Amino acid sequence: MNNNLKRVFLFFILAHMLLMISSCGNASSNNADDKNPKDSIQASSNEEKIKLLDKSVINLPDDELLNLINADADLSSLFYENRDVSYNEIGFEIIGKQPYSLSNKTYCFVIVGVPNPKDYHSSSGTNLIAILQLIDSKWKLINKPSELSSGGSWGNYANFDNFYIVGKSTIAIELSGGMLAQGFYGEGRSIYLIDNNQISLVFEGQKHEDDLGNGGTTNNDWDIKFIDAGTDIYDLVEEKKSEGKIISTRVLKFKKSSKKFE
Repeated sequence: MNNNLKRVFLFFILAHMLLMISSCGNASSNNADDKNPKDSIQASSNEEKIKLLDKSVINLPDDELLNLINADADLSSLFYENRDVSYNEIGFEIIGKQPYSLSNKTYCFVIVGVPNPKDYHSSSGTNLIAILQLIDSKWKLINKPSELSSGGSWGNYANFDNFYIVGKSTIAIELSGGMLAQGFYGEGRSIYLIDNNQISLVFEGQKHEDDLGNGGTTNNDWDIKFIDAGTDIYDLVEEKKSEGKIISTRVLKFKKSSKKFE
């Protein structure tokens, strides 16, 4: 075999080998999604995140939900003025609810308002937060309903203002209540966390104050928002406004040691 034929023969052998290597590489890349450990970790992470569900998931009417909740509610400490009132005289009202999924399980938080039967100026209603889980197609209470800070005067309970997703497994619940006294109106807010289905009070602050009824000039509001700062639970940003203009801002971080925004 002369040199030219040898060169041609070697060229075809090398070309065939390169073609085989390229085919193996493509086959490997087609299955990369199944074998890449980063993809598996990401899929696991997505499964752990809280996902809000449509309210149609709650297939029970409010009265049946309340029956699951109020049987375990102990209001004696908060209704100290009403010891002469029977338990049956106390009303329970659902003022907010939201189903969600976490780690492939279905839950629902329910906010209950409880008006004080004796509507004295100094008496206050209260609220409850309950968490239910959908087990074998039935809703079951999984926590003793948590008693929240009281609402306003004249037997009123706090308002359910909003809720926020503030972490991979954390929901923030915002409640507010106010009181009018001698022409001055003050309204406060309370923030509760549902973190891995554990409920805790993490922040109390002002929401609104107004004494214009007395000819004063106070008219302030405090707005809040949550910002993802790369931590497990988002930062809480509070803006104080006067006549609609921001006059101060503070950023509060969640401290695991105190379980508070500070």
